Amino acid sequence: MRKLLLIFVALLLLSVPAFASRNSDDIVTASNSAFNNYITDVVGNKGDGTNIRSTVGLTKKGIALTENLQADTTNLQNNIDNIELTVTNTSADITNLQNNVDTIEFTVTNTRWLVTNMQNNVDIIEADVTNAENNTAILTGYNVVPTADTADNVHIRDVIGNKSDTHDGDSIMSLLDIINEHWVSKVYPTAAAGATIEMKSTAWTASNGFTNVVVPASTITSDFDIHYVSIESISANGVYEVDLYNMDAMVVIGSFRFVKSATQDTTQNVPVQCPIQPANAKIGARAISSTATQDNVVISLFYNTH
Repeated sequence: MRKLLLIFVALLLLSVPAFASRNSDDIVTASNSAFNNYITDVVGNKGDGTNIRSTVGLTKKGIALTENLQADTTNLQNNIDNIELTVTNTSADITNLQNNVDTIEFTVTNTRWLVTNMQNNVDIIEADVTNAENNTAILTGYNVVPTADTADNVHIRDVIGNKSDTHDGDSIMSLLDIINEHWVSKVYPTAAAGATIEMKSTAWTASNGFTNVVVPASTITSDFDIHYVSIESISANGVYEVDLYNMDAMVVIGSFRFVKSATQDTTQNVPVQCPIQPANAKIGARAISSTATQDNVVISLFYNTH
């Protein structure tokens, strides 16, 4: 019986060689085999897509993909961190840039202020230079003598005058000239009777007009001034007052008084002072007295020319 069983098993194995060979321990199953009877079917072929080999391959690929994904995620996170750092740095740069802009604007403002102050200082300096030039011109003007006999009265130089000033001027030099330029004393009239001055018959009332000529026009041909009046005749006792006139300008140039009484005959030389009269001037006189009669006096002049 036992022999028959062994023979049957042997025949059975011989009848299906391919089946026995496929499941042999050292023979792999066909690629993507659908068999699922033996471990070799489960282990499978290197080219399988559905057995353990395939699953292991896919798992490895999945692990590799997962690792790559994790690496990509890490890289992405690093990139995000780098971007955030860049953004932070950029924000800091923008802040620094704004600070620099503010600094530049402040510097520009200060520069403009300095330029304005500099311009103001330049204007002040120019004004000072102008003032200095003006002052120099004024000082130069002060140091330049005025024209002779000027009537100006603006600067000290006008008061001091010119060396050529004459008695026609009014400067200090003109006054010195008047003091120093008196020539020889003269009289008028000379070798003739004096001029008779008529008075009104009313006490202390002047005669009408200035008809009493003492020195006719064009008689004294140089500038002159009068120093004394000679009283040569008095018609009656009384107090007398006489005004000398420049009859061209009709202005009083000097006045004097004298007295005659029973005990005092004042035929005398009476001092008088007058401005320098121009050459050829016509000199007249009018008189008043304390008497109520029509009195008269006879006078002549002491003068000197300039």
